This record gives sequence, C-alpha cells and structure tokens, in this order.
Amino acid sequence: MKSTRPYITTLTPLRGIAALLVVVFHSNLMLMPFSPQNVDFLSGWLWVDFFFVLSGFIIFYVYGESFKHSITAADYWKYIRARFARVYPLHLFTLIWCLVCAVIILHYANGVHPFFDDMLNPRTALPSLLLIQSMGIYLAAPLNTPSWSLSTEWWTYMVFPLLVPLFTRLKGSGKILMLLFIIGFFLIVKYVLAPLSGGPPTLNVVSDFGFFRCLAGFLTGMLLFKIYEESIAYNFFKRSWVFVVFFVGTIIAMVVGVEDILIIASLPFIILASRL
Repeated sequence: MKSTRPYITTLTPLRGIAALLVVVFHSNLMLMPFSPQNVDFLSGWLWVDFFFVLSGFIIFYVYGESFKHSITAADYWKYIRARFARVYPLHLFTLIWCLVCAVIILHYANGVHPFFDDMLNPRTALPSLLLIQSMGIYLAAPLNTPSWSLSTEWWTYMVFPLLVPLFTRLKGSGKILMLLFIIGFFLIVKYVLAPLSGGPPTLNVVSDFGFFRCLAGFLTGMLLFKIYEESIAYNFFKRSWVFVVFFVGTIIAMVVGVEDILIIASLPFIILASRL
C-alpha cells in the first residue's frame, strides 16, 4: 500500500536525534548493574514515548485516507503487509543476531547477573519472533531488548484502522474529550497498571504493560495529526524559535526530573513545531 502523501523530510533529522538519545540511555542502562549509582541519564526512556507519539502522527498521515470512510479486508491486509515489510525483516535479523550472542555468552560465562536473566534466555526467542514479548510474559524485555517497543507498536498498528473513523469524525468538543481520555489513559498506566508489577507509579512500563503505554502515545500522535491537519495555531508553530524553546525546554525538564507525564505533554509540540 503506497501513500500519495509527500514525504515529511523535516521529521527525519528529529528522529535521528531522538534515536541517538535512546541509544545513549540504553548504553547507560546496560552499565547500571555495575555502577555504584544507578543514574537515569536524562530520563532517556521518555524518548521512546516520543517515537510512539511520532508513530501515531505519521501512520495517520500516511494511511488515514485509506480507512477514512470504510475498512475493507483488502485494504486492511495491504496495510498490514506494508507495515510487516517495513519493520519485520530488521527485527528478524537482530533477533537472530542477539540469540547467537546470548548462546555464546551463556556458554562461556561463569555466571549471569540476575538483571540479564530474561535478556539472555534463548527460550524467549519464540515470543520475540511472534512480537508478544511485551505482553506481561517476562520481567524484563528479552534478547533484543529494545524490540519491546516494536512489539507494542506492531499490535498498535493492528488496531489503528479501527481508530481512524473515530478520529476522522472528531470536531471541537470531540477533540477536547479525546484529549481528556488520553490524559486519563496515561494516568491509569502510571498509577494503576505500573504498581501492579510491584514497583512505584511510573510510565516506564516495558515488558508488562508496554502495549498500553504505546497505545496512549499513539493516540496522542493521532490527535496531534488532527490538529496539524486543521492548521490550528499554524502561525505560532511555524516560527523556528518555537521549536528551539520546546526541544531545549524538554531536555532541561528531563535533566531536572520534571514529572514524566508533563514531559510527554511537551513532545507533541516538538513534532508540530518541526513539521510546520
């Protein structure tokens, strides 16, 4: 399924910057068990939520018209095949590579830190292959650990066509109600679902309730697209300094430890300012 929409070039460098920040965070995460102080570098996990929001925006931008009026089986499977071809080959390659590395490490290691038990468990290969490794099966995301977010996005892709007619019909009051619903969704993930795993309230849920975290961000991106499509506050967001203020402000908020929900609330403005 090909889109007639023009490619959004302004978002490409932004994705690269966010991806680098996620890499830095994961590099720090892997060293945490061996560090005397477990420092959450720049709250880097929040950039994963940036990608969830961005994904909702882009998928709606590219595929929204295909499901705007009706959802046919033919269009649905064209869309699923297109997303599969986009994300699964690389996932399969990295999964095989991580599996080989895990087997080698387990063979030669004298012992494995409990932190890495699920990450190096070859038996987690099948759930990872089926993209269900973040459905509450494991305590930690296994093998190719960052692919937990891909698995949640995959299932969000599956339900996306069903959401398009709803978002297409949103008007003024409907947008406000949807915004309130999304805020409530984030609050439920943080204060209801996250504590079920025995930890403190947080939006940084991964292998347990990661799908709901992803879906909340994805819905945010879809709502953001509606705002973009209707050119709401266009003259304000097209100014270059607006992007700088929101991007730098978000970085500073991460450094000083601002409430995670408030930081996520700033992410759509970064996307909107970079797009306009």
